[in-house]
Amino acid sequence: MSQCLLGYIRDNVETEKSPRYSVAGSSNNCNEGVAAACNTPFYRGFNQTEKDDIVNEHNRLRNIVALGKESRGNPGPQPSAANMNKIVMYFRISGKLGSWDDELAGIAQRWVDQCQIDHDSCRRCERFNVGQNICMSGSTIHHSFDPSSQVKAFYDEVKYFNRTDVNCFNIPEPNSEVVGHYTQVVWADTTLVGCGLIYYPDGVWNIYYMACNYGPAGNIIGDSLYKEGTPCSECAGGCDITYTGLCAHDNRRLQMATLQDVKVSAVYTWGVGKPLKPTQASPSPPLLIHTIVPAYSSPMASLVLTDSWQP
Repeated sequence: MSQCLLGYIRDNVETEKSPRYSVAGSSNNCNEGVAAACNTPFYRGFNQTEKDDIVNEHNRLRNIVALGKESRGNPGPQPSAANMNKIVMYFRISGKLGSWDDELAGIAQRWVDQCQIDHDSCRRCERFNVGQNICMSGSTIHHSFDPSSQVKAFYDEVKYFNRTDVNCFNIPEPNSEVVGHYTQVVWADTTLVGCGLIYYPDGVWNIYYMACNYGPAGNIIGDSLYKEGTPCSECAGGCDITYTGLCAHDNRRLQMATLQDVKVSAVYTWGVGKPLKPTQASPSPPLLIHTIVPAYSSPMASLVLTDSWQP
């Protein structure tokens, strides 16, 4: 049993009346605590290796597209990108560059701790609007979970993506294949990611539920995924050394820019349980993309199981 969902957003969707996540944490009552629906979770969160793997997999896949090496599509191949950013190594309270954004991860963890397989309406932070991909995988016996494989499953929707839509993201047609996980993964202006995970029992099922939050949000209706052109040709800081198709970042400037947010990163430190060692285990089941048609609702875009987009 598996399922994937994605969140769409539009420029003028979120208003001041929309729920806003409190970056200070003290006054936030959104999704507080582990819900009863989660029963007694086996464990929650990611260890540092898994965090690094998630970020590196995003950058590896973004780099493939940016270099024009993705041959798939409907039709393909996908054009190269002149301005695709690297998912940055965010500056943390410890004085070191971490592998992802702790605030986005904290918000994601609060949401998966509710064990509701849908998108939350309380994830916008002070810095930007937040995009979201979520994924659920379940088995009747304990099974392993590879978060990088789930990121790859998001990306693999590229096989359904029309290369001509790079220049203008639009609402999918009814009954069309889902591509929005892919478009968020490769959205050029997105520079930060943070994810949450919970593994919990639900009847006969053992469920992994993962949410990844992205900032700034992608999937903005009418905007381009990225600008077509020679890789890195419109990157102010040139090309990244490791991911040569992605825009490099000035880490010193990033550190100075995020010093004001250091206290925020300190708030969202999530404990990670020891890896589960079941007596009976199976490989992680393949992730099946559940084809659904999202509905657009005000004041915040969210994915619901209906048959049309609503203005």
